Amino acid sequence: MLRDLLTRLQTSVVRHPGGVAIGSVALLLAGLVAGLQVEFRTSRAELAPADDPDQIRMSELLAENAGTEAVIACVEALPGNDPSTAELQRFVDLLATELEADPRVDHVFHRIDVDWFLERGLYLLPTGALERIVAGVRSQQDLLQTLGTVSDLSRLNDLIASRIEQGRESGSVTDLDPAQAVGALDGLARLLEAQQLFLDDPAVAIETAQTVSPLLGLAGDRAAMIPANGYLATDDRTTYFVVITPVDTSDDLGERRALVAAMRERAATVQRVVEGFHVALTGQPAVVVEEMNTVRRDTWKTSVIAVVGVTLLTLLVFRWRSHAFLVLGALAIGIGLSFGAVLFEFGYLNMITSSFISTLVGIGVAYGIHPVSEYELEGAHTEDVEKTILTAFRRTGAGVTVAAVTTSAAFLSIQLMRFRGFAELGVVAGVGVLLCLGVAVITLPSFLALYGRWRRRRRAEGHRRAAAVDRVWVELAAGKICSRPRTVTIVAALLTALAAWGASGLSFSTNILELLPHNAESVRYQNRMMMESDLAP
Repeated sequence: MLRDLLTRLQTSVVRHPGGVAIGSVALLLAGLVAGLQVEFRTSRAELAPADDPDQIRMSELLAENAGTEAVIACVEALPGNDPSTAELQRFVDLLATELEADPRVDHVFHRIDVDWFLERGLYLLPTGALERIVAGVRSQQDLLQTLGTVSDLSRLNDLIASRIEQGRESGSVTDLDPAQAVGALDGLARLLEAQQLFLDDPAVAIETAQTVSPLLGLAGDRAAMIPANGYLATDDRTTYFVVITPVDTSDDLGERRALVAAMRERAATVQRVVEGFHVALTGQPAVVVEEMNTVRRDTWKTSVIAVVGVTLLTLLVFRWRSHAFLVLGALAIGIGLSFGAVLFEFGYLNMITSSFISTLVGIGVAYGIHPVSEYELEGAHTEDVEKTILTAFRRTGAGVTVAAVTTSAAFLSIQLMRFRGFAELGVVAGVGVLLCLGVAVITLPSFLALYGRWRRRRRAEGHRRAAAVDRVWVELAAGKICSRPRTVTIVAALLTALAAWGASGLSFSTNILELLPHNAESVRYQNRMMMESDLAP
């Protein structure tokens, strides 16, 4: 039934090939016009399901805080330049001032006022924490009174030893949990280090004690910032960070591109004034901009590579090289229609669906290769071109149609995934496969009929040697391989088992930064920020 239906359809096509070809080109132009209106969306939030609770909470958090995504400028010395800490910090101050002058910037933060925090540290603590501190002081009143009688390090160490012994005998030491034990040992180590410093250089020890606030302990894990004078920096203080909060906190790609470009330009201005330093950008806006630039560049690059690769392969497949361009022309119409269909399906492409073009190039070309190869086997460009075309498509049309429909069904089944990025790819690719099939069984026969008539009028047939693939495969390899079916089967089974064993070691990565190239600037510095400092974007 399917074969008869296709034969009736293609009989009408070969009788009026000019009209079908013109109509197909007109549809291609309409598809391209529609495709140019397709929006390219970059928000990662749109990849998640609309009812995803984590994404909903994140969106509410961003809305409540008027957006929390900042650009982060990372400052370090260029190779070969070894500036002092003061020089590096002066450059950071100058950069922060320049960045804050941009109208797109709400404010810039690069340094904590350590003295302010330490002077007011007790006021910043929650009431519950203050109550615990007071209770702890009262419980140790006898220790505080005893400390008032200590006049030298020897008596201090005797007091420490006796307190440890009392705690051991009472069991209070052994009752400490691991975290408390580590904290106690760390405090004891700092006290002994202070004693050693005093013994080595009493003047420096006294000066340090007078200049460092006794509330330094309130800084907790952030105490490492104190030696850096409050500057945001890596643990080794070779890279400094400047946090830039924009005025426009939306996730609009255009705004983010403009912000990142403006920050790069102003950083370059400062680098020209004070040479020897490098400024890199990270943070969510910089990551998204670099990600989108990579996607757009690589989408077109991979599409071009796919087209060139498929063109070269089809030139090897057909005996008449011109047939390759007829197949590719029909494929181009199918992809153009698929591009236009996106406007009616979703109206936009996301980071994942943008790869559909190269996907369709690789899949859709097969729907033209099979019937045209059969057409060549039938002689091609004979006196009765129309009959030869109908015979070729009758023999292959049903198989090609079933293959395309099952492939489309597989793509469309991806809609069952809750992750919208892949679900939308399933729709775009599934509909695209059907459009490529339609062009292959309707437009391609009209192209072959027009081309066959033109060649018949020229009477320029002549002898055609076999296609390159036929010469390599049929004449050289096929006979040898088919003569050893058992060996080929065993080798195939072994390779399959080996591949299955290798697949068992695959893992699933949830790090979204791995979507970008590992050498991307924003990724490198974001990882450094997380791994080498107490900060994170």
